[in-house]
Amino acid sequence: MKRQIIRYTLKIWLCSSILSPGVAALLQFYNDDGDTSKLDWLPGYPLILTFELIFTSPLWALYWVFTETSSNFFREDIWVRRVATASGLAIAATICLLEANPQGSMDDLFFTIPLGNCVCIVGGCWYFDVSKPVYQ
Repeated sequence: MKRQIIRYTLKIWLCSSILSPGVAALLQFYNDDGDTSKLDWLPGYPLILTFELIFTSPLWALYWVFTETSSNFFREDIWVRRVATASGLAIAATICLLEANPQGSMDDLFFTIPLGNCVCIVGGCWYFDVSKPVYQ
């Protein structure tokens, strides 16, 4: 079977970009013991989603190039998934650390969305299939 890394990484990126604001809302809701007053940003979800898709597209390109290059070194798909998980987590965690305030508070929207990206990237790497059959 032929690996289609560009489709694989695109699915992971889109899933992460679409779901991470929702995961961020869940993290903030859990951190605030069910207090919904800090979730007043949810009506702006479409705007947040638009900005996230625009600003993370260069990161997806970096993620795709790294995963595509490293996938040539491995025969088994499980190793490709592991490398994709590690590289995606490294990129998302770096953004998470760069945007975090010194206390790393879960109250900060700009910390919880990249943290949600980390969760979604790891989940997407193991949910989506790396190889697709090639039909002739």
